[in-house]
Parts: sequence; C-alpha cells; structure tokens
Amino acid sequence: MRIYVLGAGGTGRTAMGVIEKMRSCDKTLDRTIKGLYFLDDNFKGKEINGYKTPAGIDKAVRDNSIKKDMEDERFIVAFGTTYMKRRKEVFILLQKRQKKFFNAVHPNVSIDKNVALGSGIIIAGNCLVNPNASIGDNCVLCAGVIVEHDCWVGNHVYLSPGVCLAGASRVNDGAFIGTNASILPEVEIGADSIVGAGAVVIKDVPAGTVVAGVPAKILKEKKR
Repeated sequence: MRIYVLGAGGTGRTAMGVIEKMRSCDKTLDRTIKGLYFLDDNFKGKEINGYKTPAGIDKAVRDNSIKKDMEDERFIVAFGTTYMKRRKEVFILLQKRQKKFFNAVHPNVSIDKNVALGSGIIIAGNCLVNPNASIGDNCVLCAGVIVEHDCWVGNHVYLSPGVCLAGASRVNDGAFIGTNASILPEVEIGADSIVGAGAVVIKDVPAGTVVAGVPAKILKEKKR
C-alpha cells in the first residue's frame, strides 16, 4: 500500500506525523505501507520532512494511478483551513474516480467502540470521541478535540485544536470550528458555517453564518 497525503502544509505534515506514530505502534501496518508521499503543486519534485512530493494534486484527481505498477493506493486530502472548499471538491472528485482513502488516527486517541468513522479522516493526538458519536468523511480533528456522546459530525468538517462538542450536538457538512470553541449540548452548527476561536455556542447556528464570542453572536449572515 502506498499512501499519498494531498497537501504539504501544516495539516498535511500533521497527517504524516500521525501516520508515522501509527506505524511505530503497529508493525503489521508498518509492513503493509510500501511508501508515503506528499502531493502538492507548490512543492512538486521537492522533499518535505523526509518525504518526496512526486506530483501535484491534479495528477491524483486526473490519473488512474500515481505509479502505473501500483494498484493499492490510498489518499488523504489534507488541505488546511484556507482551502476548505477546495478540500471538499478534491475529495468528491477522488470519490467519483473510485479512489480509496486512508484514515490517519493517532494511537493515543480514545475512540469508543460504538463510534462511526467515515473515510479519509485525520484525528490528531489526545482526542476523545465518546459513545455513539459519528464522524463523517474527510474530516479533520486537530489535537485535543473532544466529541461527546451522540454527537453527529458531517462530511468535510474541520475541528481546530481544543474544540469541545458537548453531548448530542450536530455539526453539518463543511463547517469550521475555531480553536478552543465549545458547542453546548444539542446545539446544531449549520453547513459551511464558521465558529470563531474561543466561542461558546449556546444556540443553533444557521448555514453559512459566521459567529464568535461568549456567548456566540452572529457576525456575518449567509448572502441571500
């Protein structure tokens, strides 16, 4: 198996570090992985943190395979917060081409056995995901994120370091939650919305809305 991390920025390098930890703790996985690479248009042909970048993003989306002799390829779309829309678009394009994805889950996280995990996700160190929570496809959980019981997290969601989702809260597709923000129980965050760092969200946030503060207030509403 060859694993390609799309994006060599901070999120991509974090994903690569998580995979390194996974390999060090799981010798079977370590033997299974035959190569680790970045794909990034800005660093094509360069070496980042000891890993080669043989091609850009478009090659992964366009071609049937990066290396013609290798069928078992896995992908992680690891663009940072600046490219939320692009991360979603690339993931969907890879899905349409029937590409396989890899889940980079740090060995020291605590994930209950009754949690549902999607594909192509990144879960950094010291995260906690409690019973009957659900994490969708192409999500990023940065270090120290807490997802409490019965939470539902959609696809393409980015949870920054220290985010806390209280019990039975919902985060819809494409939402971004800033560092150390807290979402109170049963509160719903709308699709493609943004929650500012340190916010405490006590009521539902409409789709496409920007909120911040304690308690969180609307700063920008979706254009009609």
